[in-house]
Amino acid sequence: GREDGGLSSVKASESVEIIGSNIPNFFTGFHNMVEPDATGSAGNITIDTPQLTVSGASLILTSTLGIGDAGDLNINTNKLDIQNGPQVTTATFAVGNGGDLTITATESVNITGTNDFPLSTRLFSTAFSDSTGDAGNLSIITSKLNLVEFGRLESQTFGSGNAGNMTLEVDNLAIRDGFQVLTGTLGGGNGADLALIAAESVEIDGFNNTFDILPTGLFSVSQEGSTGDAGNVSITTSQLSLTQNSRISVRTDGSGNAGNINLEVDNLTIRDGSQIATETFAGGDRGREH
Repeated sequence: GREDGGLSSVKASESVEIIGSNIPNFFTGFHNMVEPDATGSAGNITIDTPQLTVSGASLILTSTLGIGDAGDLNINTNKLDIQNGPQVTTATFAVGNGGDLTITATESVNITGTNDFPLSTRLFSTAFSDSTGDAGNLSIITSKLNLVEFGRLESQTFGSGNAGNMTLEVDNLAIRDGFQVLTGTLGGGNGADLALIAAESVEIDGFNNTFDILPTGLFSVSQEGSTGDAGNVSITTSQLSLTQNSRISVRTDGSGNAGNINLEVDNLTIRDGSQIATETFAGGDRGREH
């Protein structure tokens, strides 16, 4: 209807565990939603606890399928563990805008995928196909951010609305074993900018063999068939290391332009077939590396 939805607020003095089944797409968790044709906005979801664990086919989601905006998703914790298939997301499928997804963790955020169902473990903000609303921004603030094994941290648009920007503020970031940090567009909207600020180090480590596996790294892409521009990738850190066929890439496969790569580092290591690249495979212009 026309009225706004209520808030979902969870406060736990010790821990919150959201444990799904082992069946993909059968989810356990929290969901605040604007139904089709509704003009009211959905409420926010806020989880405040020292320890939050989200595992299996579980879900924390704010979304809109109507005219009203989706709510924001806010997680405040000391330690966040996301593992083995869950999805933590804000999304728009329609006219309303997606909500912002903000995680503040004083100690660490650990996102671990699974080789059994690659990319089923995702933390993302998305404007889906046929949507005209913009996706929300995605922000993570933590000391240690560990991203491991075929999961994805993602901000994308599939529609005419723009993707939300992604900001990662950490002391140390490790990306390994097929995990992808991705911003992009598959529609008319523009892709998100990715800003990574790491006080100490960024380590990106892939595989010895690049065949038949997902590449590990940071990516900004304007996909085939899209007309929107890809976003920029900027990294500020003391130590940046790319090993074992890992990548930092901005590219366009569509008519939109690729973004730029901007690096401000004290020490840069690239080895074992790793690459930092700006690329075009279609009508759009390639970006620049700085």
